Amino acid sequence: MGLHMPLPVFLFMTLLIQLTTQQKVKYARFVGTKDAIFPSSALKKVTAQSPVSCTLQCSQTKGCRSWNFYQTRTIENCELNSHKALSNDLLVSHGGVYYQDIKEEMDCNDLYGAGVSTIKITGFGIKEVYCDNGWLVEMRRYDSTADFNRNWSQYKFGFGDPRQQFWMGNEALHAITKQGDYSLLINMLSCNGNYYYAKWNLFKVKSELMKYAVDNALTIESYNTTNTDGLLQIRGGNFGTFDNTDAYSPVSNKTCAEQNGGGWWFKSCTYFHLTGYYPDCNHTDTDDRLDTKSKMKSKAITGNNCDIGCLLQAATMKIRRNN
Repeated sequence: MGLHMPLPVFLFMTLLIQLTTQQKVKYARFVGTKDAIFPSSALKKVTAQSPVSCTLQCSQTKGCRSWNFYQTRTIENCELNSHKALSNDLLVSHGGVYYQDIKEEMDCNDLYGAGVSTIKITGFGIKEVYCDNGWLVEMRRYDSTADFNRNWSQYKFGFGDPRQQFWMGNEALHAITKQGDYSLLINMLSCNGNYYYAKWNLFKVKSELMKYAVDNALTIESYNTTNTDGLLQIRGGNFGTFDNTDAYSPVSNKTCAEQNGGGWWFKSCTYFHLTGYYPDCNHTDTDDRLDTKSKMKSKAITGNNCDIGCLLQAATMKIRRNN
């Protein structure tokens, strides 16, 4: 796990194994931190005679991933939580004890807080990812210092630092979305300073053999966008890069990746493209249509008339498993 505990950390397993075996309840291992609690909204509050009793109640409660036990034996002195603290920075000094299970995570759903963590993706393996309060960040971009005009292999395995600007990797994205039904959330900041978001309630990416095509992308909500047609352009589209794409522009006589830059789910050289050449937000010549077409942009913001308002200075892509 990506959680780094302070010095007063201890494993609380041997006694728990004996008790759970005798009582024939589901066993889970926990790691504990003394004199600290996780100030999360409790899934359930119960009364426990000891830390062992609190642990057993968490083991028997569906969705419990961590718990706080207060040393004072008062009513509801055991708080069962549905999330785990992503880092010890989220814990507060207290006379109680905080425990969380050490089960390997398949995504970020049960992790509270923002930061880097390690997950185990089914059919893929271990991957270091950036979690943001339950969302797994797949891509982040906010200035021109990071080069997104990469080849197929780099987009396949990912590049950049998950703490800064990066692309997680299409192979991992395919494996994660194969684990279940996931939502996709995209946050955008335009060159003229407006914030937008678009959210799909179902987002799946096919295998490399199928060009990492978007299997499903159903928009259920958006903010400040004029339409969703442009956002839906990625549905069914194959992923492409300058060295591996079949999307072509008859106007420029170039592939979409050559014309627009970056790797993306190109479909007729889409107007919705978060990895295109980074724009100069001080450029206000809205008559230069070829320039705006080849930049990082979202057509849905301003409609067909893609001007300085549809160019983006920052964007993030996040996914989360639907419960």
